[in-house]
Amino acid sequence: MKTLLLLLSGVILLCPELLSQTSGPAGPGSAVNTMCSFSYSSMVGYTPATNVMSSDNVYATASHCDCCDQNTQCLFATNFGFSIPLSATINGIVAEVEKRSGPNGQMQDNPVMILKNGTETGTSHSLPGNWGYTDQYYTYGSSTDLWGATWSPADINNSGFGLGFASISYTCFGNNQPLVSYIDHVRITIHYTDLSTGIHSSQSSDEIRAGADRDGFFVYLPAEGIIKLVITDLSGRQRMQQDISGKGYHPVFCEEHGMFLLQVIGTNGVAAFRVFR
Repeated sequence: MKTLLLLLSGVILLCPELLSQTSGPAGPGSAVNTMCSFSYSSMVGYTPATNVMSSDNVYATASHCDCCDQNTQCLFATNFGFSIPLSATINGIVAEVEKRSGPNGQMQDNPVMILKNGTETGTSHSLPGNWGYTDQYYTYGSSTDLWGATWSPADINNSGFGLGFASISYTCFGNNQPLVSYIDHVRITIHYTDLSTGIHSSQSSDEIRAGADRDGFFVYLPAEGIIKLVITDLSGRQRMQQDISGKGYHPVFCEEHGMFLLQVIGTNGVAAFRVFR
């Protein structure tokens, strides 16, 4: 039987394909003003609504009357054109709105909602406090925030997925002059994990491979031989140990997820592989 020589010691190999992935930020392909649960029959809308489709300092604007706590209709931005793999798991949704208030105004969010198939869904993510007076992106959600809803890739890829939001002015100058609010751009980023894209691994110079796939871990031996596979977490706690022999691909089934250290121990040394699954 041929002895496998492990020429590498302490090789650190990462499988980035198994880390959380992102799609975006993407801008909308459609934007309209509409009545919604938080528009309160308002006749004030952001016009032209389609100006929120790109960041170009060409604004969709709304004019709020003085001293009347006037809110706008809902601006629904949809058709973001996502193509998330249908095998993926959605981890989080980040929406950003580039906006500003007119000078010295007290302009505020008046619920900010995610849209599923064109319908308000989940919990409002409106931010407290007044808008600033210069253009900036305001961030809603995070890489782990699902907005109080459940999501499939098909929901995200749907043309009705998007963001719905309105604003309200608490400004009272007492001069009967309206305050204008400005929206420049809306964009959304999707955070997801896709564990079904096959085997992800790196390869050492002696052709011994170790890594993670959708079912657990694997070791590939290029020739007949015997090795010991020891799997530990990053705290050093041993999670699994297994003797492996024979040329070829050897799956090691495991349902745990996280970062692990795979040590392939042979006659002449140890090769270590850090993998994420």
